Amino acid sequence: MKNSKTEWIEIKTVRKETVAKFYDIQNIIHKITPYFEIILRIKFQTSLKTKIEKMTKNIILIGMPGSGKTTIGKALSKKMGRDFKDTDEEISAMGRTPKEIIEARGEGAFRKTETEVLSKLSKESRLVISTGGGIVTKDENLDLCRQNSVTVFIERDLEKLDVKNRPLSRGGAALSKLYNERISLYNKFSDIKIANDTTIEDAVEKIIKIFIDR
Repeated sequence: MKNSKTEWIEIKTVRKETVAKFYDIQNIIHKITPYFEIILRIKFQTSLKTKIEKMTKNIILIGMPGSGKTTIGKALSKKMGRDFKDTDEEISAMGRTPKEIIEARGEGAFRKTETEVLSKLSKESRLVISTGGGIVTKDENLDLCRQNSVTVFIERDLEKLDVKNRPLSRGGAALSKLYNERISLYNKFSDIKIANDTTIEDAVEKIIKIFIDR
């Protein structure tokens, strides 16, 4: 026969296990909710092929340095239940930062590495990929972006760009020159164009709405 102390210990153990299972279920629900929200938002699309493409294609963010691609990308991936990748971070994980590669070996070497990283990521599915501002300067990257991705051009006023610690972009006339050189390329690469002119949440909603409706 069990004494009251033993029974109390067993009750506490059952309670702890029940609470743990409850939080496990909560965590699972939290992780899958964004995914099903997106499914529900595209459920009325008439083409099954379109539905599959929308759920499997990557979303690639392009735009000027400091336009908010990484911040928007992280928020977008969380909202859509996707993994997030940043080409600059992927390059840094290989041993040298973009700045270090440019300073040691030149911009050409950096662009070559950048294309290699983009080639690898573009073969995957359901990623949100933030890219460097100069990804559009190589024609080869256009083909990579079109393989299995929808490309979004993030526009932002030049005076609002955060260009601190960016080796290939500076403020003032140099930044305007860079923009003028690249704007036609951003338009050429992009399937979707949105303005990052209010909040990150607003930018994310713009992308999702256009992505679903297109």
